[in-house]
Amino acid sequence: MTQESQDRSAGKKALWVLFFMAAAFGAPYLAVYSFINSDDLLSSFGKSNHGKIISPARPLDGGPYRLADGEAFNIDENNGEWTILTIGQSACIDQCRDNVISMRQVRKALGVNRRHVHRVFLSLDGKPFSATVADDAHYFDGMKNIVETDSTTSALLSKFSVDYGPSENAVYLIDFKGNIMMYYKPGTEPKDILADLERLFKVFKPK
Repeated sequence: MTQESQDRSAGKKALWVLFFMAAAFGAPYLAVYSFINSDDLLSSFGKSNHGKIISPARPLDGGPYRLADGEAFNIDENNGEWTILTIGQSACIDQCRDNVISMRQVRKALGVNRRHVHRVFLSLDGKPFSATVADDAHYFDGMKNIVETDSTTSALLSKFSVDYGPSENAVYLIDFKGNIMMYYKPGTEPKDILADLERLFKVFKPK
C-alpha cells in the first residue's frame, strides 16, 4: 500500500471516529431539542406521560422576577436546569402544602440529577409564603419564592393559564430552555411527576 493510500485510509478512519463520537455525545441533545420543538414527538410522549403537554411550549420570559429574599430570579439564567413550579396563596395549606412536600420528595428521589432541578413557588397574593404548621417549615428550604406586585403577578399568571385545569395549586414543569412545557392538575401523585422527569432525563442527560 502506498503512502497516499495509507493516508487516505487513516483519514477515513478518523472521520468514522468523529462520526461515532458526535452520535454518542450529540444524540441526547439533538433528541431533547427535537422533543421540545416537534409537535409529533410531543404527541408521542403525550401518549405515556402523566402530565399534560403544553404545546407549543411557552417561554417564561419577561423577568427577572422578585424573590421573597430580595434577590432577582430569571428563569433564562438557570444554566440548563429544569424547574418544578407551583402556584398558591402565601398562607400555604391543604393542597398547596401537599404540593410543596411532593416537589421536595420528587427532587430528592431524582438522586444525583436533583442538582439539575429547581423548585419555585409563585405567590398569588404577592407575599412571601409561610409554613402555617411549624413542622412543615423545612419543606420550604431551598425553594425560590416569586413575589410581585398585583399587575406583574397577573401578567406572569397568564403564562400559566391552560385549558386542562386551574392554575392555583397546579404543578408545572419548565424545561431547561425556560419554557413552560407540562401541567399537572392539583392532586397529581408525586410518583407521576417523578416518572416524567426520569424519562426526560434519559433523553436529556445534564452534565
